[in-house]
Amino acid sequence: MEEENFYLIYEIKKDRGGMPQANIHFLQIPLRFRGQGLGSKVYRLLEEVLRNHGCVSVVLEARVNSLNPRDNSVGFWGKQGFVPGVHYAFDDENFPMIKMLRQT
Repeated sequence: MEEENFYLIYEIKKDRGGMPQANIHFLQIPLRFRGQGLGSKVYRLLEEVLRNHGCVSVVLEARVNSLNPRDNSVGFWGKQGFVPGVHYAFDDENFPMIKMLRQT
């Protein structure tokens, strides 16, 4: 069953200003571990790795499912400090979000 697998797919590229930017393509926590804070812990670890690689921002497309509000990831990413990206079409299933990283 696909929901039982852990996935984290991301890449680091240069943003328009030539600075390193991470793009999270996919993060999936197995169903049996959801609701236990594991997603936030995994993201915080990833964020630390991205900072160590000099990334100044992280972008992603959160999932929006108007037919099943429990299947939305916008709230999760908002709790991690992400804000809406530039534009969003209300009939789209993807919601662009961005987070600026402070270098420590």
